[in-house]
Amino acid sequence: MAWAKLQQETFTGAKAEAGTRAEELSAERAQVIAGNRTTIESAVETYLDHKFRKARKTVLQYRSTLNQFADAIKDHAHFMDEITPTFFESTRSLWRLKATQERPSTRD
Repeated sequence: MAWAKLQQETFTGAKAEAGTRAEELSAERAQVIAGNRTTIESAVETYLDHKFRKARKTVLQYRSTLNQFADAIKDHAHFMDEITPTFFESTRSLWRLKATQERPSTRD
């Protein structure tokens, strides 16, 4: 880890500068990690683009299901290569729970 001398002379200024530098480093790191990796959002859109010949209702259901999945895992995975069978099994119950909570009740 490399240390960098902050330019601010007050604690408050140095704290703000350190926060800004941390955000910059985090953004640079994300770009390096991302490289040629496929984001989940991009994979969903690509998949749906390939399904344009399906019935409109079918594509809407695909979109709804894939978006529910992406929403359920957004805090745990950002790229397709992070979704392994183990990951999928461990998050499947969370995904189903969120989907059930979002579904309107049919009982009165």
